Amino acid sequence: MALEGEQRDAESPTVAGEGRRPRAVLPRIQAQPAVEEPSGEFVAAAGEGADHFGDALHLVRAASDALERMRARYREVETYAAQQADYYRSELAMAHAGIRDLQEQNLAREEAIQRLEAQLRAEVEQRRSLEDALRAMSDAAERLRDQAQQAEARAASAEAWLGRFQGEIATAFGEIPRLLGEIDQRLDGGPEPQARVAAGR
Repeated sequence: MALEGEQRDAESPTVAGEGRRPRAVLPRIQAQPAVEEPSGEFVAAAGEGADHFGDALHLVRAASDALERMRARYREVETYAAQQADYYRSELAMAHAGIRDLQEQNLAREEAIQRLEAQLRAEVEQRRSLEDALRAMSDAAERLRDQAQQAEARAASAEAWLGRFQGEIATAFGEIPRLLGEIDQRLDGGPEPQARVAAGR
C-alpha cells in the first residue's frame, strides 16, 4: 500500500542536514485474520454448536473492533500527516532563511561593488586632475624657458649696448682734454669761434 511504502521510506535511514528534524514514522498495525467458512462467508471463530445469536454478536463485536482499529489507524495517519506537515514546514522555513541569507549576501556584495566603482571613479578623476595639472606645469615650464631665453637675449643685447656705451663714454672722456685746451685758447684771446668753425670746415 502507499502508506506502507511511505512508512518504509520514512523508516529507511536518511542523511539530514544541520538543524533538520527526522521525518515522522508511521507505525504499522497488524491486521487480525478472520476465519473464513467453507461457504465463503467470514465469521468469527467459534466453538461448534454455537447459535446464530452468538455468531451475530461475535460478528458485531468483530466489526466494532475493526471499526475501533480503523479509528486508531486514522488517528495514527492523522498524527503522521501532522508530523510530516511540521517537517516540511521546518524545511520550508530553513529554505526561506537560506534564501534570505543569500539575498543579504548578494546585497552586501552589490554595495561593496558600488563602493569600489565609486572609489575607482574618484581615482580616475583624481588622475585626470593630476594629468591636467602636470600638463599645465609643463606648459608653464616651457613658457619659463622661452622667457629665460628671451631674457638671455636681452641680457646679451644689453651687454653689447653697454659695451658701445662704455666706448662712447671713453671717447667722450678722451675729447675732454681737447675741449679744455680750446676753452683755454678762447680765454687767452684766440680766434673767434666762428672762424675756428670755418677753419674746421
